[in-house]
Amino acid sequence: MRLVSITVSLAALTGCINGNWTTTTTLDGSCTEEATRDFFLDLDGDGWGEPFVTVGTTREVARSARACTPAQAVTELAQTYPDLTITVADNNRDCVDDESLDPRAAEITGRIGSICPDQLVPSDTDIFFTPFSEGGREMIVVHDDSDAATPIVWGDLAADACGPYGWGGGTFAPIAGGNGDEVEAAGSLLTLVGSPGPTLTALRDALSESGVFSSAGNGEWAGYVGVVSYEMAGQAAPGSGESGWWWESWTDEGLTYTKVEDVDATGLGECNGALPDATEYNRLALVRQDTTWCLGLPSDVERAGSVDYESRMGHFVCERQIPNAADWAGTSDWNLGG
Repeated sequence: MRLVSITVSLAALTGCINGNWTTTTTLDGSCTEEATRDFFLDLDGDGWGEPFVTVGTTREVARSARACTPAQAVTELAQTYPDLTITVADNNRDCVDDESLDPRAAEITGRIGSICPDQLVPSDTDIFFTPFSEGGREMIVVHDDSDAATPIVWGDLAADACGPYGWGGGTFAPIAGGNGDEVEAAGSLLTLVGSPGPTLTALRDALSESGVFSSAGNGEWAGYVGVVSYEMAGQAAPGSGESGWWWESWTDEGLTYTKVEDVDATGLGECNGALPDATEYNRLALVRQDTTWCLGLPSDVERAGSVDYESRMGHFVCERQIPNAADWAGTSDWNLGG
């Protein structure tokens, strides 16, 4: 391989066209304007580029470089940010980029829906959440902090926040028999279809790490998960021995429903010995009552150190498949700063 020199034009360092910093660099004559693409700062090297960057004490929209190769982009951005160690990505969708600002940076991926985790709950103050992962899925649990509360929400708001048009994002493609593009796979409220044990353990550990639970995993918390009433699931009224509650989850076949009675309930009981009336409520919460998990209403447990949970308002847990940053190459975040 022959070494080549990289020349960055003055315009690349001082001018901006349509939000992209331009370059006249060529490589053996093969790098033309048509061959260039946008590169973005990726300070934590996770493949998700930064929409924002902190320079000194100022938080600002991160500049990008238009180049043919990552090496060219690094050279150009090093001129703009001489005090940073530059690595680049070909998207700018990172939700948390700076571990000095948020130690969870390495555990939070990119914006593939319309919001990042810090926007899951409409609030004028900070909300508190903890990311965790298990079995190829990433999850976000919303909770209070030891000194402050995160607002509780309706179950439907929680579902929207976690869903394909919220944090969860989705794969949109024509589905047989459908009308146009429909969601093929997406994020959602947490589902426990299959074996719930490992996920419940990971959730318990996340809430212990956040300080909501003790180091031994004891505590009180209630959050909506993907259990809906038979009417919301579009199913027939429950028969004898059926509760009328269904787990809602995304599979390769799209949105599917499984009776609560048909799901492994190991480690997951029924709060107060029975599930609520599915004709009166439309969503259930996952509840931690000191040392045990159960399905019920948020009000089935007291909210430690704050205003009590309500029968129709609680916190929640989101989940989605861990996204691959490579699938978002060449895309910039249209919701920058939103």
